Amino acid sequence: MPLPDRGGSGKMRTMTFDLFYSWRWLLVVVCTIYWIVRLGQSLWGWYAFLWAGERSTEMTRRYLFVQFLRIRVHRFTLELAQIVVLSVLFAVVTWAHRYV
Repeated sequence: MPLPDRGGSGKMRTMTFDLFYSWRWLLVVVCTIYWIVRLGQSLWGWYAFLWAGERSTEMTRRYLFVQFLRIRVHRFTLELAQIVVLSVLFAVVTWAHRYV
């Protein structure tokens, strides 16, 4: 099926099917769904473990809760800033790769 050329040259271009492009997107979808399922299973396992009625797991749960309360956000500000900067750079390089 011919598509109009958006470059303004007046020529028609044809739509091509790229098997590698389709395989790559299928792989992305499958891996993302797999990751979500495995993450959910892991989180549910930790939840079930930490909310068991045994004394040792209650102590572990309290210890983890106290440690999470002691975390200070300003300690991790530099790391969070690095993550943001690297993510922005990745997005810019990806965008530039499309047009350059």
